[in-house]
Amino acid sequence: MTIQWLPELRRFQRNIGSNLLIIALLAIGLASTMVIFSFTKAIVIDPLPFANAAKLQRIGLMGKESDNLDEVNATLLADWVQATANGPVSATWFAVGRGTINISGTAQNGARAERYDGGFVYGAMWTNLGVKPLMGRDFQPADFAPDAPKIAIIGDKLWRTRFNADPNILGKSTRINGISAVIIAVMGPNMTFPVREQIWTQAVFNADSPGFNAFMLRDAQFEQNVSVMQQLFLAQHKLDKDLDGYLKVGYSTLSDWVVPIENRTLAGIMMTAVALLLIAVCLNAASVLLVRLLAEQSQNAVRLALGSGWRPLALSALTQSLMLSFCGALLATYLARIGGDYVLGMFDGSEEGFPAWIDIRNSAGRGYMYAFAFVCAVLTAALPILRLRKQALSGALRQGGRSITATQTGARWLVLVQVTVSCAVVLCSGVVYQQVQAMTSHPLGIKGEHVLSGRIGLFPERYPDAASLQTFRTQISEKLAQDARVKSASIATAEPGNLSEYHQIGLATSAKAGDMTEQKSDNTEVVYLGYVDTQFLRTYQIPLLAGRELTEQDMANGLNVCNALIDARLANKMGGAQAALGQQILMQPLQPNGTQCTVVGVTEPFELNQLDGDLHPALLAPITAMAMIGKAEPRFLTIAVLTNGAPGAFKTELANIVGTVDADLPVYWLRTSNETIAATTAGTRVLVILFGGLAVVALALSAAGLYGLLAFQAVQRRREIGIRIALGALTLDVLRALFGPSLRWVALGCITGVVLAIKPVMLLGSVISVTPISETPIAYISVISVFVIFALTTLVAGIKPAMVALSVTSQSVLKQE
Repeated sequence: MTIQWLPELRRFQRNIGSNLLIIALLAIGLASTMVIFSFTKAIVIDPLPFANAAKLQRIGLMGKESDNLDEVNATLLADWVQATANGPVSATWFAVGRGTINISGTAQNGARAERYDGGFVYGAMWTNLGVKPLMGRDFQPADFAPDAPKIAIIGDKLWRTRFNADPNILGKSTRINGISAVIIAVMGPNMTFPVREQIWTQAVFNADSPGFNAFMLRDAQFEQNVSVMQQLFLAQHKLDKDLDGYLKVGYSTLSDWVVPIENRTLAGIMMTAVALLLIAVCLNAASVLLVRLLAEQSQNAVRLALGSGWRPLALSALTQSLMLSFCGALLATYLARIGGDYVLGMFDGSEEGFPAWIDIRNSAGRGYMYAFAFVCAVLTAALPILRLRKQALSGALRQGGRSITATQTGARWLVLVQVTVSCAVVLCSGVVYQQVQAMTSHPLGIKGEHVLSGRIGLFPERYPDAASLQTFRTQISEKLAQDARVKSASIATAEPGNLSEYHQIGLATSAKAGDMTEQKSDNTEVVYLGYVDTQFLRTYQIPLLAGRELTEQDMANGLNVCNALIDARLANKMGGAQAALGQQILMQPLQPNGTQCTVVGVTEPFELNQLDGDLHPALLAPITAMAMIGKAEPRFLTIAVLTNGAPGAFKTELANIVGTVDADLPVYWLRTSNETIAATTAGTRVLVILFGGLAVVALALSAAGLYGLLAFQAVQRRREIGIRIALGALTLDVLRALFGPSLRWVALGCITGVVLAIKPVMLLGSVISVTPISETPIAYISVISVFVIFALTTLVAGIKPAMVALSVTSQSVLKQE
């Protein structure tokens, strides 16, 4: 049995209108599927590009309030280095801390100083990962000796853009973080670790070191090595206050760290939703083909009577379906590319994003697209083929009740499936939208329309002590104050809506300073803490409710006295704005002699943390009081400028001002407050777009398919309605008979969709919940909206056929008989 392509092409051309509708439906459904599948495949399904990924375990600290593993601090790692070098411990391990690496400008090619995501490494990282450099060598034990020269390994992208793909780059020097370093290796394309780092150098374990991600190869001694590290942790726990929030040393697989469980949950829900969407698309296309088939019942009956059998007719239906799916796949390839590029573009300028080895655009090529298209073709043709197989000669020739009844029953089941799928997808999308909207629409509490901010990293190699850091801050402040375009400028560790320090404090409302004991530990609060200068409130235009701002005197006395500002949320827990003034805040509430800060001012509520994270009250302390509170001198600072005009126009000037003080120092994350919010909420906005897009597509496609199906069903029932009228039925009874069953099936579909969505909604709530699902009005609105849309679709689809049917006379019905 062969396919007669020419007749099929003619039939395809003859039904061009309905074919274009099917192609559009399939293209949109396939494109949506491919975008979601590409993300899921690249992030969850594809294995890590490291030969030893399965053997590596991440070693971390397990917190008291969470099962998640946090980074290991430099003190504990320094002891571990000692144990592995001189003690009984034998382990193959490495550690890497993520941070900023500044590459100085060069006079030879006019390149300016630039900031890159960098890694501070201890151990043979690439060797343990099972990756060989494109050229050069990995770190070796001698590179970590105290007197070893500074070296660097660079990524392929950095090599090509900054160093023009110089084939003789090995052995050449560049200045990183203010000192000279020799380049010893270049990594291959898209080879980054842990995330998007482009340059790696030796780690130094001191007070200024970042937190480290430690990895150990799992071998016969692995459990013993973890036990030894646990003993070191317990010893350090008593000495290092930074370890107070942890219970023990734990470990997890590398893949679980790269792709956390919540990401897998979201990916699973999205893939389930998109699979349901694709089924709905296939049902829509199948319903259109079924309409065409039923319209040709008499012709098919003749062909069956002549002995052709149902198989040639089925092959014809499958051929038509394959042609439609192929055309839909061609269009979907283009749409999916546009959709993927748009979603990825939202991460531009954001600290969020994917590791370089995750290539969303190429993770699922045309092979997958056409595989999905073939599945769609088979599913689309399945219903018409089954209908053909059951079509008997007598039933096909008779335009009677059983044929119509069978058609109506099949149509109602299609209605149920489409409404169920759409309702489930829309409900999940509505919950995601409401939760993310609750995060991102929260008021920031500042007036940032004319604020420009930039981040700088000051390293001990160039700024070794507090005096040099203070000199730098003073020089920058003076130069900004001299610029006529600057209303106010601030230098702080914090940035509203983005950067701050998570800190636990004690409210000593009824105790003398330093007198809080373990028994009073319940009188603690979590705040986001920022170390600021005197211009912070003025620059961000944060209103003061009571008391005063920080003064130069507070800065000068910062080494001995700590005066602080709090926002109204914290003040309310201290008796109100006026009552809070003069009260003491204990910065180390569980230590007998912890540092105290006196509240001198109360502001309106404002957010220091990112809006898509946990929200807590804000506390501001003088930047000069960091040492008094037990913190190292600030190495990473945000320069914020309140400008007279458009803040974006001041970006180049701010970079130039910093360059006049230190030519090796780049200013990065140069952006307005609005751009900061957009960058820090990119991930949540992508989530809304993906789920929202699925909801809109599912709703639109299902409504379109439902309209075509119900319109055909109404046309098929015109004769039945005419008979009812001839027998004396009232118009209301006829309309109830026409629309009632469909509306009942729509309602049943909504109920089934809600039941189907309960589990995914609960999983979504556990991942991104801000408010309880039961208090999420959009969940109810989504269900009601789906019912209303499909109810209107049902009515619109049947209005014209109903009007025609109601005009049928009994004489015309008898003539047809």
